[in-house]
Amino acid sequence: MTSLPDLTADGLLTRDETDRLSNILRLGRKFGLSWKEHNVGTAPLDQNQQLYQIGVYFSQDAVITTSDRLLFTVNVPLPGFTPLTLAAGDSFGWQIAAPLPDNVVPGNYFLGVIEDIGNSVQEASEINNASSGVPIVVRPIVSSDFNGDGHSDILLRSTGGTLIDWTMSGPQISTAQVLTFQGNPVPPLASWNVAGIGNFNGDQNSDILMRSSDGMFVDWTMNGSEIASAQILTYQGTQITSLDSSWAVAGVGDFNGDHNADVLLRSAGGTFVDWTMNGSEIASAQILTYQGTQITSLDSSWTVAGVGDFNGDHKADILMRSAGGTFVDWTMNGSDIASAQILTFQGSPITSLDPSWVVDGVGDFNGDGLSDILLHGPDGSWVDWTMNGATITFADLLTYQGNQVHLDPSWNTMGLADLNGDHKTDLLLRNAAGGMVEWTMNGSHIDGAQYLAYQGSPITSLDQAWQAPHGPSVGF
Repeated sequence: MTSLPDLTADGLLTRDETDRLSNILRLGRKFGLSWKEHNVGTAPLDQNQQLYQIGVYFSQDAVITTSDRLLFTVNVPLPGFTPLTLAAGDSFGWQIAAPLPDNVVPGNYFLGVIEDIGNSVQEASEINNASSGVPIVVRPIVSSDFNGDGHSDILLRSTGGTLIDWTMSGPQISTAQVLTFQGNPVPPLASWNVAGIGNFNGDQNSDILMRSSDGMFVDWTMNGSEIASAQILTYQGTQITSLDSSWAVAGVGDFNGDHNADVLLRSAGGTFVDWTMNGSEIASAQILTYQGTQITSLDSSWTVAGVGDFNGDHKADILMRSAGGTFVDWTMNGSDIASAQILTFQGSPITSLDPSWVVDGVGDFNGDGLSDILLHGPDGSWVDWTMNGATITFADLLTYQGNQVHLDPSWNTMGLADLNGDHKTDLLLRNAAGGMVEWTMNGSHIDGAQYLAYQGSPITSLDQAWQAPHGPSVGF
């Protein structure tokens, strides 16, 4: 009987982008994978003589086959590494890291490896090369998620400058904590404002961009309600401590697709600048350009109405609105406006929407991976523009239990966020009395409407001194 090697794999472990053991992986982020490769045959495997590939697969079940989705392959021996000989009965430990593709649909999967996917090695058995799948959860990057649990949280600020983090699980406030730094509660910061919220350093937590009244910018790197670090923004080694008040933060989003949120600035004169962020460092500061021309004097009648990924290219785009009611989608590629298109519905351009219709925010209400636009009308109705690039594919009034929603003027949108972690943006509403309600969204349909609750008590009368930052710069 001929002696042959025989490859098997087991002991899979996954790590998240922070190198922590975790089965929760983020779209587009690096993840780590380790496993044991065994030679259970009766002959050694000499990598000098036998080259092969290992496949890493996504599956809907724990049985990994070559019919599952191939994420990437590992060539053995690795380029630049000395080939080894795996003796009969020996094992080898693999550790690799790779980005999770952006186009994976969020959800629950199994991850596994298959040794020698091309059957390049003559083995005693060709049917035992696959590992068992390990369960993983793929999550998108969620706005205002300070603890990385896949649910948006709510940042509240009092008129005196006190900041509180509500950790959310649907309408339930799991914890309500004053922000802390180095173990101490952050004192009221009356001269500081929340200029933006975004994931500036590429970890799994949203961070907070603070701006002082004299123009200093500080990046608070968040870990739940704890400020893990507080660093003044720098550009080319110089701290940003006195930016002129004529410059405003107009939006926050990942304009270049590197998975770090960037900062969009606008001057009073109409110049737009993209700060490409790497933590607290401004890696580049570039004036926006369109067809080679810098945007330096856009008329003040044009405002940034929202920031979101309308075309699904994993780069944030900019929604512009004129005073006359024209809507334009700036499709972004870093600081370059790749295209500027007037929004259309059923073939007609949107050029004169009445100013009484307010853009309440941008979010993915149907979970298709494209940002949509929420409008609030003067009659208390809301309309969901389902977007595909600059095309409004559907324009539907929000409904609840089959009826169109019309609320009295005491109710307004407080924010847009995925509070329940279902990969669809929800609405947070607040009335004049301080009642706070979550609308769980499914496209334009409100699946659930519940008061926020803390320790079993509904939030029906939150003092008006407490507000949540809201708008294109905070993603909420």
